[in-house]
Amino acid sequence: MAEPDVMVVGQIARDLVLLVDEVPTASGTAPVRCRREMLGGKGGNQAVGLAQLGVDVALLGVVGDDEVGDALLARARADGINVRAVRRRPGTATGLIVDLVDAEGCRARGPRPWPARRP
Repeated sequence: MAEPDVMVVGQIARDLVLLVDEVPTASGTAPVRCRREMLGGKGGNQAVGLAQLGVDVALLGVVGDDEVGDALLARARADGINVRAVRRRPGTATGLIVDLVDAEGCRARGPRPWPARRP
């Protein structure tokens, strides 16, 4: 079997993207207009992008030994990503990343724990 042209090393997670009209305040709520779940994490996203460009790509990372991990690996394979180097962590749930996106397409950002540096 031929070696891939690129090996992406990075996080593999399930991305949950929630589209809301307006991002709620810290104690507020907002109805979800659209919900999407997909292969994600920084490594997963890069591998998907490369595969979509026609690059022979492999992914090295870790997922849990749960159904979510099974589904993400199946999705990666279907997208043409080699996942032979992905490791399964027994007794661990696969990571979940949640993004809130408002009606203008802006992702929500949480408060910073410290003031931003000024130049």
